[in-house]
Amino acid sequence: VHPVRRSALLKEVTIDGDATDIEVYGPTKDGAVHNYKGERSLRGHFAFWAELGVPASGDLLGGNDDPRSSVRALLRRAVANLPPGVQKIRTRWDGGYFAADLAHECIELGAGFAICCKRNRPMISAATTVPDQAWVPAVGMEHTEIAVIGYLPGTWPKVGQYGQKVVCVARRTRIPAGHLSQDPRSRKRRTVPKDQLALALEGKIEAVYGYSFFLTDQDTSTDEALAMLEWWYRHRTDIE
Repeated sequence: VHPVRRSALLKEVTIDGDATDIEVYGPTKDGAVHNYKGERSLRGHFAFWAELGVPASGDLLGGNDDPRSSVRALLRRAVANLPPGVQKIRTRWDGGYFAADLAHECIELGAGFAICCKRNRPMISAATTVPDQAWVPAVGMEHTEIAVIGYLPGTWPKVGQYGQKVVCVARRTRIPAGHLSQDPRSRKRRTVPKDQLALALEGKIEAVYGYSFFLTDQDTSTDEALAMLEWWYRHRTDIE
């Protein structure tokens, strides 16, 4: 790697975790089982160095193994495999990794984290009580805003890397009622609080908000920092 490129890469490393199912056809393959699609599969589990576009560590799991069961070891190996001289490490995880143990592991390894939350009633309630003026426009997303909300699961760390407070970040997107699918399996519908969804489907309100959430120990002290953090976290989907 060119020295200038190497220096830039070592300033900040982003590690993204994800798993992918690999369909196989031999019934005797170790760990191969039928997944939720009915396919006989194994599950590749990776920690990717996002800026470089290469895996830093990986496992081959059984087709229905929960990636959370081995993610701490996967992350430890990924950090150990990074070259000397890395100044900062941050990690991004989707809702399949929602676990306090992972957050604690990140802190122990000196890595920042942003971990998607699975929606629940207290989280939605906290988001809906945020004043309108406290919401910040999201970068590169129309009709979308973000805010820090007053929610933190009891088993999660209260303080993260460098003494930064752990907080929950909410993102809300305004969705016209006419854009909601009638299919109850629609992913977008699952982001809308049930009472709002019912009113919208009955034609009683013109629009609803779809919500998503992540817990993080990264800087949210200013509107600009919050907006850039959400933009950075959103791009974890590049791993896919």
